[in-house]
Amino acid sequence: MSGAVFVTLNVGDAEEIERRVAAWSDSGEMAWSRFVDSFNSFEVRYLFTNWPANSDMLGDAELCLAELLIAPWSAKLSSDFPDRRFSVELDEDPEADGPRISVRQTYPHTVR
Repeated sequence: MSGAVFVTLNVGDAEEIERRVAAWSDSGEMAWSRFVDSFNSFEVRYLFTNWPANSDMLGDAELCLAELLIAPWSAKLSSDFPDRRFSVELDEDPEADGPRISVRQTYPHTVR
């Protein structure tokens, strides 16, 4: 959409993204690239609903899963969009709710 790739994980995400893009177009409150990045950041804790009840292991499990997801997500984006480049990185922001995977289109730049 408008030269940007939005990673969707759930049914209905595309419609929500379209609605929010339309609202952004009206307000233009933040830069386009930052707006796109805000959709493509995924806290690993919320990717799956059935985590083990043992909270002592939850942090280790989230980190392990996040590290395992980087390569296949990178490969899928590369396969689906061969003319574009992406960075798929582990983001361990201490203020976040556990590790997060951030996807950014690096080429071409997301400019609008």
